[in-house]
Amino acid sequence: MTSSIGKLKQGFNVYLEVTNDDVLLVPVTAVSKKGTDNYVWLYDDETQKIKQVRVKLGNADAKQQKIASGLKEVQKSYYHG
Repeated sequence: MTSSIGKLKQGFNVYLEVTNDDVLLVPVTAVSKKGTDNYVWLYDDETQKIKQVRVKLGNADAKQQKIASGLKEVQKSYYHG
């Protein structure tokens, strides 16, 4: 790694943000837990109702949670917080 001040050296602080456009993220507060299962609320356009859907989680940071499976990108999660 290099920086605008030259090569990085031991003792330097580095702040790194890794991004991936192929990942589905929701706010961490949008995920609820029942027992060992995790859920998010989804809005169904056809029925115009909100339903709870079980999801598998990936990595998270302080604000965003990766959804590994259970949601499609076109689905709308319902989050009020």
